[in-house]
Amino acid sequence: MCKQILLFCLLGVTAFASASTNNQLHSAATVDTKGTEANPLVIKEVPATNPVVVKVLPIEKSPEEILQDKKDREEKHASDHESNSTTHTLIWIGLLQTLIFALQFVAFARQSKSLNETVAAATEQSRDMKRSVEEASRSASAMEALADAMKANVKEVTEAFAMQKVVFRSQLRAYVSVSFRGCIEQDASRPLKYEIQTNIQNNGATPAVGANTASALRVLPYPLPDDVDLTVPLTDLAAAANLAPHSPPIYVRNWLSAFLSEAEVEEIKTGTTKRLYIFGTTKYKDVFGDSHFTNFCWSIGWNFDGSAIATNAPRHNDAG
Repeated sequence: MCKQILLFCLLGVTAFASASTNNQLHSAATVDTKGTEANPLVIKEVPATNPVVVKVLPIEKSPEEILQDKKDREEKHASDHESNSTTHTLIWIGLLQTLIFALQFVAFARQSKSLNETVAAATEQSRDMKRSVEEASRSASAMEALADAMKANVKEVTEAFAMQKVVFRSQLRAYVSVSFRGCIEQDASRPLKYEIQTNIQNNGATPAVGANTASALRVLPYPLPDDVDLTVPLTDLAAAANLAPHSPPIYVRNWLSAFLSEAEVEEIKTGTTKRLYIFGTTKYKDVFGDSHFTNFCWSIGWNFDGSAIATNAPRHNDAG
């Protein structure tokens, strides 16, 4: 019913447009009775004593004016004919548009019906999807809880593995130690200067790679001042060697640069103001490629029986 009403409305609008066009053309074709400059009208006046009679007499036209009027009528006729053709064309166009509108209306109606069916199906599908999403949400919550538990477990295992790795590396790495071997006193007759010997030994479970030691022997104030530089450059790199674990130690020898006087010997042996100091650094790598060092610094003293002993200084005795 709605389709028929819409179709009638469209036909009525087209007919109204056609009638309006014809009326405009008819109005345009109406003759002007008032005259023009080319065809003026002459009104003849009658005396007031006689009955009033008005007679309109046309002015006689020249041949040129008659020819011009004929030409104007022909042009008007041609214009009217062209207007009628245009009007018929517009009517056909309007009918064609009406037909197109009707077909579009039918197509839109079918699309609307299909759309309603699609919306209904989508609504039902949405309900099914909602139920599926709810089930998936519950499953995801359970999976999330499981994932959190697994994540916590993985973290604990990772931390335990990292700790175990540190422990294993600490147990398996090389540990190079430096110990006091002995003291040889000076003897100008031989000649021998004061000499301190130190043992270098690997006490770890794996080899120490490229072990190299730099050390020095000096007479320094006792107690040892904090501003004394105990750094010894590693210059003898050619002496670097691999130390097998728990192998017999190798020893390093250090001499004083000059002989001491009897007063200086008495002073270092008394040990109240000055002492002999042996200090240095041993650097090496373990089998994992990590670099390590061992620093040492001892002051040399003498027992009552005349044997030399080494005592750790308050600094430069560390390792890493």
